[in-house]
Amino acid sequence: MQLHPSAMKIVLGIYFATFTIAVVYAVNLLPVPEEIQAEESSQIDTDDSAPIKPESPDEGKIRYLASPNFAKQNIPDYDPETTFKVPPGMEFRVNFWKEIYGKYTTDQIVIHDTKWLVIYTHVDISDLNRQKNLSEGNKQRIKNRRINSVKEEISKVLLEIHKNRQDPSKLSPTASLLYQKFKHAKGNDIFYEASRLRNIRAQVGQKDQFIQGIYFAGRYLDQMEEIFARMGMPIELTRLPFVESSFNLRARSRVGASGIWQFIRSTGKLFMRVDSLVDERNDPITSTVAAAKLLKINYEMLQSWPLAVTAYNHGPAGMRKAAVRSGTKDIVWITNNYESRTFGFASKNFYAEFLAALEVQTHYERYFGKLPVADPVEFDTVKMVKPISLSSLIIYTRLNKEILQFLNPALTKEVWGGRNLIPTGYDLRIPEGGKERFLARLKGVPSNERSTTGSGVKYYTVQGGDNLISIAEDHDVTVESIREANDLSGSRIRAGQVLVIP
Repeated sequence: MQLHPSAMKIVLGIYFATFTIAVVYAVNLLPVPEEIQAEESSQIDTDDSAPIKPESPDEGKIRYLASPNFAKQNIPDYDPETTFKVPPGMEFRVNFWKEIYGKYTTDQIVIHDTKWLVIYTHVDISDLNRQKNLSEGNKQRIKNRRINSVKEEISKVLLEIHKNRQDPSKLSPTASLLYQKFKHAKGNDIFYEASRLRNIRAQVGQKDQFIQGIYFAGRYLDQMEEIFARMGMPIELTRLPFVESSFNLRARSRVGASGIWQFIRSTGKLFMRVDSLVDERNDPITSTVAAAKLLKINYEMLQSWPLAVTAYNHGPAGMRKAAVRSGTKDIVWITNNYESRTFGFASKNFYAEFLAALEVQTHYERYFGKLPVADPVEFDTVKMVKPISLSSLIIYTRLNKEILQFLNPALTKEVWGGRNLIPTGYDLRIPEGGKERFLARLKGVPSNERSTTGSGVKYYTVQGGDNLISIAEDHDVTVESIREANDLSGSRIRAGQVLVIP
């Protein structure tokens, strides 16, 4: 796909402006697993109203992912033997993330150095993860105490190494082992810097989530590869969702990123429909088209695949600035040396995470053995020529709500909760092979029932001085119900904004 130059100019202008504003307020727009802190225990939240979980494969019908063939791609500045291979100098970063994806589970918190990614040890939290009588807040406090205790002990050992760095023979056995792990580190006062508590980081393992992601990927990966190939994009990039969400359709981040590609709302709106009724960020196929467009824009601006991938996290304007200030497009030099207030741990490691995820997924049998995957999602599509309530659709077409939810993840809680209609123009997905029967039954829906929702819906235009509490009190509803109906992640509203009042 090649955008017309004038259209490209407009899209780039909006896109860069969006990222410039967003980066100021949220450095890690499209998040990667991050450090455990007192106020946050995980990177991705889940939405309980999301599609049903997959059933286990039926015996005798087990399916496995085919080995990808990257060699037959004809893409500018692409060579299957060199593109997306680990560049010299980035091995320690990629190896670290391979351990996170392929060795440590979410029951294990890895304690490591932030700069050289040396793994010191891990803290087992399996007992807390299985404890149902403790609140999440109490669990987090216990985790933090365990983590902080280990960090303090590691800091003492690193200071011992610093004091005896000229004569390592004086080191204790524990310090000697740790000393050997820093062989790839370069610079002065390595161990003194590493001993600072701010440079000792905690990272939750991802092995079990990665394995689950391989199962989920079976539903969509074939279609995703076809989309990227059709748009002239390297199909290796379809593995980015393993970094972003592990193909979890319910993935939601604290900064409002959503879906398997973890688009934030403002960026998603540049490429997809994102509103209170339809949020295509949560549709794996539609969002894949959007991700391919976004990555294509990144590449056409930066002329470097590693920078284009990193820009998916840090923004294209940020990566252009990094390249200009560094005087190079060398991703290794930039990740190891470039300093910026917004170019933090997540951005520095994003490309290495992608390379690690690509390696672990492509050769997953080496890490996990042979794993079954879900069958591809297959469906027919019907464009809604008139709005219709979910209840009328289910009653008259005899479709199962859970199947509809599974096939139509772009529809929001506003629709699934019966508070508003499936809108005109929406491409409704239905089980494959049932289109004619569905259309015949749809004609039988009485016109007076077609536009009746399960409960009354009102709209309110926000006035100056309004807040969610005052609006909720005026309409005798809860603040949380307004948030859910309008897909609000916080309490910020603006004058002139139209809110759905459930």
